[in-house]
Amino acid sequence: MNKRFCLWMGVAIIISLTGRVVAADEQGVEESTGFTGVGVAVVGEMDAAAVERIRAFAERNTSIRVRIREVPAMAAESLGEVADALAPLRVEEDAAFVLLYVGDSDFPDHTVYRYNQRTGIVNVSLLHTDDEERFLRRIEKLTMRSLGLLLNVPPVPNPQSAMWTYSTLEELDLMGRNFDPPSLRNIQVNAQELGIELIADSPFLMIR
Repeated sequence: MNKRFCLWMGVAIIISLTGRVVAADEQGVEESTGFTGVGVAVVGEMDAAAVERIRAFAERNTSIRVRIREVPAMAAESLGEVADALAPLRVEEDAAFVLLYVGDSDFPDHTVYRYNQRTGIVNVSLLHTDDEERFLRRIEKLTMRSLGLLLNVPPVPNPQSAMWTYSTLEELDLMGRNFDPPSLRNIQVNAQELGIELIADSPFLMIR
């Protein structure tokens, strides 16, 4: 009986250890997404300094690496068609991909999202105004908001946050450019859960 008991105990221990190894391996596969940051691309032509300003603003205010990607300019019947055509060009390392549409088409939508492809598009052409600073701030706000939505940060009722649900360009001008503290924490937690290493020396890093 003692030998049989010891044998069963040994089998139980092996099964237990094996189960832990498999669980750890499965967890490793889930966590190893390959994401290292997010991407931004211009559909059309935009001043390089303006693009860099938008990229740097988003990176600084999220603590997530933002990289400029290249996509071709294209014509389409809707902003959604542009998103559908270019979403497959998202680089695998990018957990979110924000397209900045600067084209001649008069699309009515401010933004369109393809969540299952981690891609959103901002209608920069619709945001244009002769006030260059206001124009760039509009783009920064919707780039931040797009990154938040694509990384599963919910909208908030705070108009000082880029996650506020605005309706008009006038309301967009009143909306804040960066995240409220809970939204900032949410995007960083969600990014970490995707395996993204946050920028350690960022002044907006909320989690360690």
